[in-house]
Amino acid sequence: TARCSDCGSALVTDDPLGAAVRQKKKFRMRDLYKRLLWTLALLGFWNIVRHFPLPGINNEAMMGLGGLAEKMGLRFSLFSLGLMPYITACVVVEVAALLVQPLKQWRSRGGESGRARLRRAAMILTVVVGIFHGRALVWQIGDMAGGLALVDNGTAFKSLLVLTLVAAVFFIIWIADQISTRGCGHGISLIILSGMAGRVSHDFVKAPQRYKGGLFFAPFFIPLVALAGAIVLIVYMERSARQVPVRYADGTETAFPIKLTTAGTTPVSWGYALLVIPLLFVPFNVSIDAATRPVSSWLMGHFYQGAPIYTAAGAVLIIILYFVFTALFFNPREMIDYLRERNASVLPDETDGKRDIYRGLEGMALIGSLYLVLVPLSLQVIWRLLETDVARVNGISLIVAVCIALDLTGELLFRWRSDSLVRIADFHEPWKAGLLLSLLEKEKVPCIVRGYYHRSLLYLFGPYIEMPVFVTKSNENAARDVMRTYFNEE
Repeated sequence: TARCSDCGSALVTDDPLGAAVRQKKKFRMRDLYKRLLWTLALLGFWNIVRHFPLPGINNEAMMGLGGLAEKMGLRFSLFSLGLMPYITACVVVEVAALLVQPLKQWRSRGGESGRARLRRAAMILTVVVGIFHGRALVWQIGDMAGGLALVDNGTAFKSLLVLTLVAAVFFIIWIADQISTRGCGHGISLIILSGMAGRVSHDFVKAPQRYKGGLFFAPFFIPLVALAGAIVLIVYMERSARQVPVRYADGTETAFPIKLTTAGTTPVSWGYALLVIPLLFVPFNVSIDAATRPVSSWLMGHFYQGAPIYTAAGAVLIIILYFVFTALFFNPREMIDYLRERNASVLPDETDGKRDIYRGLEGMALIGSLYLVLVPLSLQVIWRLLETDVARVNGISLIVAVCIALDLTGELLFRWRSDSLVRIADFHEPWKAGLLLSLLEKEKVPCIVRGYYHRSLLYLFGPYIEMPVFVTKSNENAARDVMRTYFNEE
């Protein structure tokens, strides 16, 4: 019998109080870690499958094209159409919802069910747009290499390829939905970001090899400094907003934000699209002589990427369109009517408040348009003056990438502090989401809006980027009380 070394008494092997209950500690992974793993896994899966080749390509015939096939390699991917058919369909449906009944009713009064109907309409239109784009691509491939680019150049086989491309579009949408549901951030935004980051990181990794390790060599170091400065400026501009004061009938005073970049990046795509119109009147397959065709000759000599006149014309169009889209995206009268329906008014009163909003929008549109012109232009000038081998960074793509990164980091930080989140609302106007955020902050309810900065670059032309509002599980009841009180929504 074992005895105590101090007192010499016998030690009892059995517990006099009964058998000890041993509880096994169960390992429980935080929700944030699960979502991160899902996000990384789905993005990794996407970056693998996006390189799958389009079936039916005659590789031997394509080898005869030499470098042309290599330059066009990505066009022969199974996912060649990307998300463009879906994005185009969503934009068309959103614009149609401003004019056509019952789409207009679904958009303005339909709530969540109305938005679901608009999404179904966009899905149906995605099939139509996908077939149109897919047919153009497949028939173009069929004409390459003397008609031998495809193993079967028949109509039936090419039609099957078109349907395959359309199915691939919906597969991308499914991956994006899985990222949004199971992971962190907005799925479509992250798929766009992964494509941008992959190209830029690959080129920057190759750059030191070209400079043989001379990282402080001016053509490599100065672009990095310029890129870092541009990112800092973009973060500052995108996070800047003018607060419009609001008072509710119960005396509650708050404010909703109007972002400094009022029109986002939409004027750029529209501006350069308008610059293409004059080139449509230039005859093809005809020798252009300055004496016989002076206008066509001048257009061909000055309207190309990087030409001074082309750049100046694009800058003027962007500034003009910036004011146009600011007026389209922000209608003070609609804002005031929306607030009046919810027993709120702009301070100091509706007349002065409307005037203040107009004045503020005019000043912000000027600043935002210059920012949208100068950031891409300055990067372009630096790259051209240094004649660097580092891949040129598109300024607009950089703005989009930074905004997506802001949305993602904001959600990650919020989920790090709060493990269990609940979705309480969805918005499609950034200023309405900002109004809810200010009300929740006044009630000391922490919250996060997914996709806020990315959607603010697109406004009307970004319905595929939803803005759900998340709060912690413990604050769900308080947040829903705010929705019922100030937004008349359950």
